[in-house]
Amino acid sequence: MGFPVKKDTFYVFSESFPNLRCFPDAIFYFHNEYRRYFAPDPEHHPFEKKNHPETPFQHQMTESFHHRAYIAVGSNMGDKAGNCRKGIAGLEQSGNSRIRAVSPLYQTAPVDYEDQDRFVNAVVCIATGLEPESLLTELNAIEQAAGRCRKGPRFGPRTLDMDIIFFDNVVMNTGVLILPHPRMHKRRFVLQPLCDMDADILHPLLGKTVGFLLEQLDADEQEIRLL
Repeated sequence: MGFPVKKDTFYVFSESFPNLRCFPDAIFYFHNEYRRYFAPDPEHHPFEKKNHPETPFQHQMTESFHHRAYIAVGSNMGDKAGNCRKGIAGLEQSGNSRIRAVSPLYQTAPVDYEDQDRFVNAVVCIATGLEPESLLTELNAIEQAAGRCRKGPRFGPRTLDMDIIFFDNVVMNTGVLILPHPRMHKRRFVLQPLCDMDADILHPLLGKTVGFLLEQLDADEQEIRLL
């Protein structure tokens, strides 16, 4: 699509997602027919909206995908980065969600269960028509298609891991799904990619931004680096 592949930030112009930014890894997942505009300056729009009226299809798409969710994606087996990208692509291939922004990919140290290989992690923002538990079912199916095996130690090695971090401002605990994710505020590999997209995202339970939560972590713990 002609976009430069470098570590610059590209802003995603969307009335529903006004603050989101995406990065070069995200460009692959965006499609011109959805009219997502990219520019290196958030004040610059490459097209005037009045010259590009919304089509009936675009209006229907906006109405259908009315929830916003943030999904953490990780892998530490096989082609780690490739597994993450396939998981992200699977969200759109299902037809139930549209990708709005993707963070950079990070190499991260394992947490909780440390005797395993390093991970590759990212966070993706989606617009979806699914409700939370239906979205969880879909994520589990994408993981399974990638070869995820749930046997073995908790927090152990995995081909693909996809977790719902935020779903709108929903707070819930069904026994199957807890929202927001109960450990996300302690995990640099979640908070840093979230901050890359929008540091002002507010945790609906803690009442703090993800930028603030990231600053509270010990700088010497949970090593991560950009790929």
